[in-house]
Amino acid sequence: MTHTHTMPHSIYNLYSEPLSSEELIDSLVEFDELQKTIEIAVDQATSQKRDQLITVTLPFERVDPLAALELLGTESEYQYYWEHPDEKLSIAAGNEIARIRSNSRDRFNIVNNKISDWKSRTFSFQTLTHSLAGLHFLGGFSFQDNPQQHHWKEFGTALFVIPEWLLIRDGELSLLTLTKRIDSNQSVETLLEEFRQRLMQVIDQVRLFTKSESSCNNGHAREDAYFEIDAKPEARDSWFTAINSAKERIKAGEFKKIVLAREVILRFKRAPEATQMLNYLRNEYPTCYTFMMKVSKNSVFLGSTPEKLVALRATFILTDGLAGTISRGKTASEDTILERRLLNSEKDLSEHGFVVDAIGDRLRTLTHNMVHPDKPGIRKYPNVQHLYTPITASLNEHITPLDVVENLHPTPAVGGFPREKTIQHIQSLEQFDRGWYAGPVGWLNTNGRGEFCVAIRSGIILDKQARFFAGCGIVTDSDPASEWDETNLKLIPMLSALKHA
Repeated sequence: MTHTHTMPHSIYNLYSEPLSSEELIDSLVEFDELQKTIEIAVDQATSQKRDQLITVTLPFERVDPLAALELLGTESEYQYYWEHPDEKLSIAAGNEIARIRSNSRDRFNIVNNKISDWKSRTFSFQTLTHSLAGLHFLGGFSFQDNPQQHHWKEFGTALFVIPEWLLIRDGELSLLTLTKRIDSNQSVETLLEEFRQRLMQVIDQVRLFTKSESSCNNGHAREDAYFEIDAKPEARDSWFTAINSAKERIKAGEFKKIVLAREVILRFKRAPEATQMLNYLRNEYPTCYTFMMKVSKNSVFLGSTPEKLVALRATFILTDGLAGTISRGKTASEDTILERRLLNSEKDLSEHGFVVDAIGDRLRTLTHNMVHPDKPGIRKYPNVQHLYTPITASLNEHITPLDVVENLHPTPAVGGFPREKTIQHIQSLEQFDRGWYAGPVGWLNTNGRGEFCVAIRSGIILDKQARFFAGCGIVTDSDPASEWDETNLKLIPMLSALKHA
């Protein structure tokens, strides 16, 4: 159930007025109306004998969500971050109200059912109507569906969290959502006061920071040598062997293309600051999705990926075909020459064609009105450029967002073609566990909005150790040395981010 109290346009200017946090909250929230919502939720908790959720959403101070995460986040608690600077959307969240986790193969169905269950038990109070207001589920899935072990065990094959606080910046608008889990033993008056106090606490924490002139100090001096790469002498030879073996299987007709990745292990003298890595990545790669999931104090998955899996907009979706890579030039003319070489490369055009065709095949039963250009364009990043095809389609009735995610994952850009034949070969050729690398990571809400990226250019940080990943598509005429160089290019963002953490 959603209750919306529509506020006048001037509500957005309240934060610039000299009001105390208490005065501000009383201006933003009609507590009599919120009390009615809480009463209904408590009654339902009593009659159903099951916990319910209440979300309160209101306009918020124009603050950088990453700064809010550093201010409001607790080291030992769950933290989440998502940003696409070019699309002017960023999300920060923390503390855990409820967790949806699976470590089995039926993960999409399990998550879908649990999301539906929580939706049915949620009461939303909103001071404005917006598609990003209300309950959000933040998380993702592992690349393979086999049970996750070792350093990926906490993540499982699927993990989504409902956060206690959520701050979203959408263009010029900032929204704060607080969520409470309630049971039949709690009084309406106590819950109402808890909401009031928590709202004031969050506003005070942010305001104290923004008025402070003191600079942020993370407690340690900058030292580029605080980490080292655990370089294995046999790594390059193993890569060449894997590539050549894959090419032999392609020639034998087992599949047409396979994506193979490398794992690079790093060791630390001290744990890096994840939010400082995020700050570097979002500034250096504004056309990428910068993301982080911190599931416990010593288990963080983060990255900056160029690849969108799908953006969901209630009745339609947007996705990308992104495959085929070449480096950037040092001069404008060299960059243009490389761009034209990529646009005319039979090997890269073939690889890109597999991706676009596969996306079309997988969306055919879920969507209609699919549209995309006949030929790919170019999408440029600081260190590489890719062939790129945008695709839009309208959703068929009764299709859930996770139906789309399940059908699109893995794309040929991170798996291969045909999908079913390549998945079984990837782990035997790579000789390591991808975990969540190249899996779908993102968010969903109760208004039909959501977005998932493909978690490449990423890594997992585990206290004093990290594992970073980079891969490339292998086809008949792939050259192992060139593909090795390509993975080194793709490792640059994460390695550079470490130097700023």
